[in-house]
Parts: sequence; structure tokens; C-alpha cells
Amino acid sequence: MKHWNNFPMGPACREFLEISKENYEGEQQSRPDEDTAVQFQSELLVHIESHKPKNVLEFVDLLEEFTNMGLSIASVKLYESNDFPEASENFRAMLSVGSAYMMESDLESAESALKKAQALEPSEASSYVNLANLYYSQHRDKDSLIWAEAGLGAEPNHHRLWEVIASIFMAEDMAGAGDRVRQLAEDHNSFAGLSLAAHLIAPDDLLYKSQLLEKPFDSGIRDEEYLVEYTAALGLAQQFEKIPAVLWQLERVEGKKASWKLKSHVAQAFFAMDQEKEAKELIAGLEKSDIPSGILTDLKQTYEQQFTEDA
Repeated sequence: MKHWNNFPMGPACREFLEISKENYEGEQQSRPDEDTAVQFQSELLVHIESHKPKNVLEFVDLLEEFTNMGLSIASVKLYESNDFPEASENFRAMLSVGSAYMMESDLESAESALKKAQALEPSEASSYVNLANLYYSQHRDKDSLIWAEAGLGAEPNHHRLWEVIASIFMAEDMAGAGDRVRQLAEDHNSFAGLSLAAHLIAPDDLLYKSQLLEKPFDSGIRDEEYLVEYTAALGLAQQFEKIPAVLWQLERVEGKKASWKLKSHVAQAFFAMDQEKEAKELIAGLEKSDIPSGILTDLKQTYEQQFTEDA
């Protein structure tokens, strides 16, 4: 299979196929089309019949890479045609093969492997997500909800878990689904859940969303994704004066570093409040950050249009 040296793959797969690092050209290649992927997997299956992983570590790496590449048939074949008992106690192996079985619609085998993965690493959200999806696809909403809610204990802001939960709540009681999501989100102090609850309860009330998202901030949540979403919601609700306070609390009071995304929202708030000095200082600071050049250019142009051209 050395002629596949331009097919994008991970290092374990490349070594398994005996493609040297010097000859490998797949790093810069785009995702292959479906026909090419099918042909690659077909030849990979033949290769698996005559080649064995050297050890359990390579075996686990290959399972993970095959599954992540969407080569679920190859992942299952590799797992079933090799005897590495230690793999049954490896979280990555069980998660990978469980996911591959899901893709191949072998739901019983998927369930067994994913439950094993969850038992091995109960703090990892991925096994909960896959189990919730597995049961949801079978219309086993009660089981799906159990695993989705359990997954919030591992990752309270996992968007797919909230999507599954909201879908089940809506199927049970459309009118009350939003409040049920809100209550559960408050129980888990989840900004992702609160954001979804706002959409379900009052999709056109921008102020309501900003008010719901204020709760995690007051409780001490400082996750970057959350702060960016919270300040965006404040901007849409025209609560501009609250946005710089988020940055001040983060950097001046707590001594933490703010991302360029958060600072760009603060700059936009300064524009909205016509605060030239503050906007100028913030943009100057952003020039020394890792902000994408296009976004920095947009901020500078907005500043020039608002504060310089009419001067």
C-alpha cells in the first residue's frame, strides 16, 4: 500500500502501512472524496489480514486513528482479528471500537464497548455522549436521557448532550421544555444549557438571554468560550456598559489573561459607548496579541471611521 503515500493519515497508520516519513505526502492533503476513502479502506482491509500490530500500544493507536478517519470497518476488523486482552482495559481502545461499532450499526457491541470505556474513565464525556446518541437513535429516550444527564457531570457545557436532552424534553412536553432545560442548566451551572434554555423560552428576547448568562459569571465561571458568548449576548442586548467590567474583573481583579476574542468584544462595546480613549488603548494592546490580522484591521477601520474621519 505504499502508493497511498498522499492519503491523509495518522503516524500509526502510516507506519503500519510501511510508508516512510520521507515518502509521506498526506499532511497537506484535503479530506479525500468518498470513492477514494472507500478504495483506501478496501485495500487496508486486505493489509490487516496479513499484518499484525507489533504491540498493544500500536493496536490502540491504530483503532483510534482508523475510527477518527471514518474507517469504521477497518477499525472493527482490526479489533476482531487481533488478540490483545489488555486493550479491553484501555479507555481509548474501548471508546474507539465502540464508536466504530456504532458507525457500523452493531449497536449491541457498541453499547458493551462504550459502557466499558465509561467505567474506565468516568470523567471523560465522550463515552456518555456516544451512549446518549446510541440510545436516542433507537428511540430509547429514557436511557438516552439517563446517560446524557450523567454526562453533564463530566462536561456540563457539552453542546451535544444539551441537544439530546432538549430534544427529549420537547418530545415529552413542548411547552415546558425550555423551563426544564433552564432548571437543569442552573443545577449544573452550565452556560451552554442556559443559552439553549433562553432560545427555547424566549428566542427573540435578547435581554433575557444576557440575564440568564450572567448567572455563571456571578458564580465564578471564567471559561473563555463562556466569556465570549456572554459578552456577545450583552452586546446584542445593548448592555454595553457591562462588557468592559467583564474584562476588568478577569484581568485586574483575578489576574488572568483575556483572549483576543473577549477583548474584541470589549472594543466593540467602547465603540458603541463612544469611548475613544479606551478603544484606542485596547486596539493598541491587541496589536501585540495573536488576533487574526483581518479582525484587527476591521477594528482599526471602525475606530478610524468613528473617531477620526469626523474630527
